[in-house]
Amino acid sequence: GIKGNVEEIKPDNINTLLEKQNHISYINGYSNGTFEPDRNMTRAEVVTIFTRLLKNKEVDISKAVAFTDIEEHWAYESIKIMSELGIVKGYADGTFKPQGNITRAEFATMISRFEEVQEMQNKSYFVDINKEHWAYNTINYAYNRGWISGYEDKTFKPDNAITRAEAVTIINRVLERSADIEYLNENSELNKYTDITNHWAYYGILEASIPHEHKKETISEKWKYLWGEEFKIIYSMNDEENKKFADVKSYKLGERVKLPEKAYSESENRFLGWSLMPDGEIIRKYN
Repeated sequence: GIKGNVEEIKPDNINTLLEKQNHISYINGYSNGTFEPDRNMTRAEVVTIFTRLLKNKEVDISKAVAFTDIEEHWAYESIKIMSELGIVKGYADGTFKPQGNITRAEFATMISRFEEVQEMQNKSYFVDINKEHWAYNTINYAYNRGWISGYEDKTFKPDNAITRAEAVTIINRVLERSADIEYLNENSELNKYTDITNHWAYYGILEASIPHEHKKETISEKWKYLWGEEFKIIYSMNDEENKKFADVKSYKLGERVKLPEKAYSESENRFLGWSLMPDGEIIRKYN
C-alpha cells in the first residue's frame, strides 16, 4: 500500500491486483464491426473491464454489498467482485446504477482505489476541482500518477461522462501499456474496426483490443507476436535449398511445442527463424 504523501507512492496494489505483465485484450468492439470510441461507458462496462484485468478472479463475494438493482444484471458478478475489493461503491439509496454512464470523476476514483490514496495536501491541479469536491483526493492522485489529464483551460470536467476512447487511454497508462506504432502501421489489417482509422485514440484502442506478447522498452514496447495468430509449419528435414519437408501441422503462436531452429512456412514460402524458450514456447523473430 501507500504510506505518507503522494510523492512517496508505492504502487504495490496495482502490481498485485491487475494484469500488467500479460497484455490481454480487455475491451472489444461491436458485432457490426465498430468500436464506437466516442460512446459513453456505463458503470457496469467499466467494472467488467477491471474484473477481466484481475490477476486473481477468485474473490469471495458472499459478503459483498447487496446493491438493490443488480440481482438480474449481466454484470452482477463483476460488480460484486469490484465491491468486495473496495474499488466501487454504490449510492446512498442502496443502488449501484449499473446502466448509468460513468463520469470522469467516478472513473478517476475507481482506478485510484486500486492503490491506497492518502489525503492530498497540495493544491488542486484543476480549476474546477476544489477541496469541497467529493473526488478531490482521487482526481488529483490520479493526475499525480500520470493516469489522467485535463483540458487546455485547466479544467477536468468531473461530471462529464467518460468515453470508451478516454477509458482505454487511461487504463493503458495505469497498466503501463503502449502500442507498437511501427508494427501496427506495417500491419494495418490488424485493425478490424471500421470507425477508428482517423481517431486520436487509434493506437491505444488497438493496444487494448489485440492480445500480444511484447518486449518492454524505455518509453514504449515492441510487439513480438500476437496471441492466437495461426500459422502453418512444415518441419524441415534437410537444408533450405532442397526444401524437403514432412509433418505438416498448424499451430498458434504461444503454443508450447518443439520446433527445429529453422522451419519452413508454406504460407510465406520461405524459411523462418524461431527463438525457442526452454519450455518450448514459440517466439517468432520478426526482424
